[in-house]
Amino acid sequence: MTRQIPTEFLFAESAASVEPADKRAQRLERQAIWLEVVGREGWRKACAAAGVDEPTAWRWLRLYPEFAEAFRMTREETALRLERVLDGIATGDEEGTPTQMSALQFRLRGLKPDVYRDRSSVSVDSTVRVAATGDGSRARVLLAEWTNGGQIVDKSDVDRLGTDCE
Repeated sequence: MTRQIPTEFLFAESAASVEPADKRAQRLERQAIWLEVVGREGWRKACAAAGVDEPTAWRWLRLYPEFAEAFRMTREETALRLERVLDGIATGDEEGTPTQMSALQFRLRGLKPDVYRDRSSVSVDSTVRVAATGDGSRARVLLAEWTNGGQIVDKSDVDRLGTDCE
């Protein structure tokens, strides 16, 4: 016998509307505790402090947009705090071991991937050469048709393509 999950809990509006007031107050209190601890001590300790398991925290993020927004803000504050620590180490105001520096780098890449990502660039230079006679002439016709959106082309299109590509 399979247990069916009520569909009203799949959407935030529905979940909030069927939640009793006392349960809602308890959830909001646990969410506040969780948000307070997660920025300082991490996900698992936040779950332990709030008295919830990890899937519950993930469900909160999925079901309650206001909680997800508060978590996003907490992540931004955590990133700023870690950047201040890193700045203190860089200026010599604070000390940091190589292990701590590596951990800071790893954590900041996770919190702000758009800023602390590895950057690389690739440039490609390609030249297309088309044969003027022989079997290559059929390739010129097909290429001309392809560049014209699959329409049948005349000789001037093929000739133009041949001179443009050489």
